Amino acid sequence: MSKQEYNDPTELESKTVLIQNKRFYLDVKENQRGKFLKIAEVTPGGHKNRVTMGLEVLPEFRDHMSEFIDYYACLGPRKEEDGAAGDGEDYQNRKPLKSAKMMRGQRRYFLDLKENSRGRYLRVRAPGQNYSDMPQQQIVLPASGMIEFRDTLTGLIDQFDISSSKPERDDRSDVELPDSAAIGNRRTKMFYMDVDKNARGIYVRMTEQSQNYRSSITVPEEQFRAIGEWFLNAASSIENGSARPQKQEQNSRRRSRDDDDYSD
Repeated sequence: MSKQEYNDPTELESKTVLIQNKRFYLDVKENQRGKFLKIAEVTPGGHKNRVTMGLEVLPEFRDHMSEFIDYYACLGPRKEEDGAAGDGEDYQNRKPLKSAKMMRGQRRYFLDLKENSRGRYLRVRAPGQNYSDMPQQQIVLPASGMIEFRDTLTGLIDQFDISSSKPERDDRSDVELPDSAAIGNRRTKMFYMDVDKNARGIYVRMTEQSQNYRSSITVPEEQFRAIGEWFLNAASSIENGSARPQKQEQNSRRRSRDDDDYSD
């Protein structure tokens, strides 16, 4: 088997949904990383958009779509704008009518029910990832076709016997969490370390705070020791005047540029 054949996905099933003037293809495929769904949106002009997601995400996606369908059914008539304002930035700047978010590993999916001068629609977006060559993905589904799209998705879930794989809840209620800490100088810059836990486990939220800037990141507990040891080694090296510590081996698996690649 050649490298190209190894990277090329195998199509297992394909469904087509026609909504207004758009055609949506739901293709279940499989490559060396596993099975996934590729949703392709094709406009009348031939423009194509797509979103890919692992099969384990589909039950949650289906459940969110059901919630959007119920919400959409309860909405009143869309308010028409006076003049040409409805075609301008006013619609673009409006907050979504309803939103939801899904996360699997490093991959995030944002669902937004929005409206513009042509009607209401569901936007499904997967942001790009700066550390890889994965671009942003996005499709726009007319709201009037959400039921048919959801039902087609449900059929694929049943066909491939996909069960919901939400993260297991961390039940270590007897674990005593470390105390929070504030490090730095309030006149220049402070770093706040706040430890907490959720369904995925224990994590620390590291917040950098200065007079005109604030930013936070979260670090899962499985990375605590490795990050802490790096800082200790770096501090020792600087204090001793030795060379900089060697970089630790990182998981830098390079992603395929194949259009059907996805992150799980």
